[in-house]
Amino acid sequence: MKQKVKTVGLDFTLLDSGKALATISFVDAAGLPTTSQAGASIATVWNSNNSGVVVVGRADGLNADVSPATPPVLVSGAVITAGTTITNPDGTIIGPLPASGNPIDVVAGGPAGMSIAETPESPAPPVPPPPAPPNAQRR
Repeated sequence: MKQKVKTVGLDFTLLDSGKALATISFVDAAGLPTTSQAGASIATVWNSNNSGVVVVGRADGLNADVSPATPPVLVSGAVITAGTTITNPDGTIIGPLPASGNPIDVVAGGPAGMSIAETPESPAPPVPPPPAPPNAQRR
């Protein structure tokens, strides 16, 4: 049976110095919220389609830390994905269940310093040739 892709609850702009939490929640075949069985183990493989967004899963299998790459780069429309496998206490396995988040944009934060660029407003005047030495011969 083909699994439907479920959406992870992410839709945000991430500052280049920021951090966010991605959390998986389960839905049933009708799209209604549900939970895994008590005592089930949950394993999730997290990925990002853009190296400018890093996603690192937590041990609980339901959460991941999302942050800009180091050093940060501006990103538009990065999508994180998760593949979750649930192992029930009786040994039955559900999944992997695929999910993808909404686009994430990494944007610059507010000013934390500055730089100065010097640019002439008009062309520099020509540099005159150096004067001839007083004992130079003229032709």
